Amino acid sequence: MVDLLLCCRINNCVGEENQFAFMLLLIYAFLLSLATLVIDFIYFFSLEDCITCNKVIFLLSLVLVTRWS
Repeated sequence: MVDLLLCCRINNCVGEENQFAFMLLLIYAFLLSLATLVIDFIYFFSLEDCITCNKVIFLLSLVLVTRWS
């Protein structure tokens, strides 16, 4: 456990024994992010327009979040 806290790069933490688990973590995180993004777009663009929703602000915030993260 101390080794995980002291390594400064992820390459030092992922060894042969846990490489498969790490790859599964990356794949599951990517799939969950993709599913969330698709659900958000479907929800936002397929429902009727509401008074408080603004598509321009939504797209602008989406661009800003993806550029800064």
